[in-house]
Amino acid sequence: MSEFLDVMRTEKKYGISKVTAGEIAARLSYVMTPDPHCRNLRPYVVQSVYFDSPYNQDYNDKCSGIESRKKIRLRSYGDHTVFKLEIKQKRGAKQRKQSLLVSPEEADSLLRGDYDFLLRKETALAQSIFSILEEQVYRPKCMVQYNRLAFLEPTNDIRVTIDSCICSSESCFRLGESPIPVYPVQQHSSAVLEVKYNHIGLYGVYEKIEQGVGRVDIPPVSNPISISDRSYILLRDRMETDGYSMAVWSTRNQRSTNWINLEYPSPENITDEYWEYIQQDIQKIEDALYSDNQDKFLQYRSLLDVDSFVDYYIINEFFANYDAGWNSTYMYKTASGKVAIGPVWDFDGAMDNYETILLQIDAFAFDEAPWFDHLILDPYFSEKVVVRYQQLRDGILSSDTISRQIDAAAAFLEYPAKRDMSRWEDLNTYDLAIIEDSHLEVEIDRNTG
Repeated sequence: MSEFLDVMRTEKKYGISKVTAGEIAARLSYVMTPDPHCRNLRPYVVQSVYFDSPYNQDYNDKCSGIESRKKIRLRSYGDHTVFKLEIKQKRGAKQRKQSLLVSPEEADSLLRGDYDFLLRKETALAQSIFSILEEQVYRPKCMVQYNRLAFLEPTNDIRVTIDSCICSSESCFRLGESPIPVYPVQQHSSAVLEVKYNHIGLYGVYEKIEQGVGRVDIPPVSNPISISDRSYILLRDRMETDGYSMAVWSTRNQRSTNWINLEYPSPENITDEYWEYIQQDIQKIEDALYSDNQDKFLQYRSLLDVDSFVDYYIINEFFANYDAGWNSTYMYKTASGKVAIGPVWDFDGAMDNYETILLQIDAFAFDEAPWFDHLILDPYFSEKVVVRYQQLRDGILSSDTISRQIDAAAAFLEYPAKRDMSRWEDLNTYDLAIIEDSHLEVEIDRNTG
């Protein structure tokens, strides 16, 4: 471990419940590396003694919201064999932390108000901290203790911590000793989530579409799986060569090359009997939708969650998402026994961002998508689309709402986008094809804005 550390990063803190903290920690454990102090994903104890002037200058600066402020602390982690003397300086949204490793004996000297050993260390940081401590008569003022779970990700030097059981003492500063008389400073059911990172680029973080509470909220299948479970999630897309895929009407009639693939249950858990049940479900729907018999055609209303198909149609047509309905199209069996469509997914080609196709604002695209090509023929379905569209246009899809969302997104992304372009300039070279508009008989270059 280096004797001297110097980092500059952005830090964000959020108050959360312990229940939420547990859920976040469980998810982070799959995508980030636990801090070495977190043995077997268990929290470790952090103890910090904060130093301040006789009139608590640093504390008062923080309470007053002073943008440029500092704090000096002595910190120990877990086994208390390593101590860090740190000075943190806040400059706007950025935090600079400089750390100096000190021995247990040197830590004791600091707690006694004896700072002379810092003069013997050949670092500018040691000299700087000594000057503050000695000249401004800094002394130990408060000890803070809490349990910490920490996760690391090298990209952007990301560090996520979850602190709980936060306690304090203003009379006992014996770091590493147990027990220390402390009192709680937060509710037992609360925790603090902190995200620390460096701005190296602009990234989007997405969760997978999967079964679960707050996700695709359908009943989980049993283990082992039973034919009575009935739950499943499917994806219309290109054929999965290493999973379960079924040919459908559009595939068999050479309308497209997409298949319907199994997403849930996993291939490891499913049985042939359960897969056959899923295929029969989809076959019933397609037999109805593509029937020439009117009575049989109308059976789709009892097989599909029609309202979900209405919303899916509107959202994707509204944002000109030409992939939807053909690829990246999820469906699932609801607890009611009907098949619903969604969640919406994959908008990289939406809003005139499709590389080789120009957006035609006076034409519909979704009427040709599998299943929707026949749903829209039913006046019952098309009327529901019209009514629902008017509802949405009076609310979340109103022009005012959309404009506010665009302005908010533009403001949020303005400076991160510049940093991203500066960091990854060589990779930011995606260009849309120049297309000739047959109606206007002109070439349109969408790269010029």
